[in-house]
Amino acid sequence: MNDGRQQLEQMLAARVMVLRDSLLRLRLGDAMALHDVRVAVRRLRASLAPWRDRRGFRSLRRPLRELARAMAGSGRLRDREVQQQGLRELLSPAAATAMTVTTALRPAPDVPDSLLARLNRRLARIWRDQDADDLIAVRDAHARRLLFRIQCALGQPALLLQLPDAIHVLRLDCKHLRYLIESLEAPALPALRAAQQVLGDLRDLDLLRVALAEAGSLTAAASARLRQRRAHLVQLAGNALQDLDGLSDADLS
Repeated sequence: MNDGRQQLEQMLAARVMVLRDSLLRLRLGDAMALHDVRVAVRRLRASLAPWRDRRGFRSLRRPLRELARAMAGSGRLRDREVQQQGLRELLSPAAATAMTVTTALRPAPDVPDSLLARLNRRLARIWRDQDADDLIAVRDAHARRLLFRIQCALGQPALLLQLPDAIHVLRLDCKHLRYLIESLEAPALPALRAAQQVLGDLRDLDLLRVALAEAGSLTAAASARLRQRRAHLVQLAGNALQDLDGLSDADLS
């Protein structure tokens, strides 16, 4: 088997396996499993993104839509978990308990094993008529477009860091690019990981402030701690954005 094709096939099969294992842990009550399930789904979708409109990959559209439906609502559940953790880190245990964020939640996602089996079977069949060099070229072009989009967003980093929606979009682009190239151990990965982490922390902090304000629980002490934490994160994010701006196409492979 062509080495490039084998690498791609093994990588995608491993993505499905990690998703299956994370779902099993979720069913068994593992406290970290919901986060791992969501990451596994994103990794799988990001890995397939360059080829989603190609003829050979169209058979994956339906199972991927079913996977997205099964995961619907899990973001709010995960946000609740993160917010409660944020309260415990920012405030005393007693204050955190008193300021519990209330949110209407759906049950944790449950992806049928039959859906994962279908994904695996279709992934295995896809490679029969594919040119591995062509797939790799398309993936690399997709990665370069993502890097270009990220760097275009960095024209005014000081302004960007004050705009929650812009931070969210930039974080998603960093995440998609990281998941697309992480099997390559590319030089860009440390900068992408760092930016994704700090931008995610900023978003979580902003969501926590909104949730507390809506619940009428944003005390003066909590507000001061949130401002202090945000100022520190903005400084870290500025450094991370500078590192992203210095990446080149060569850092993606």
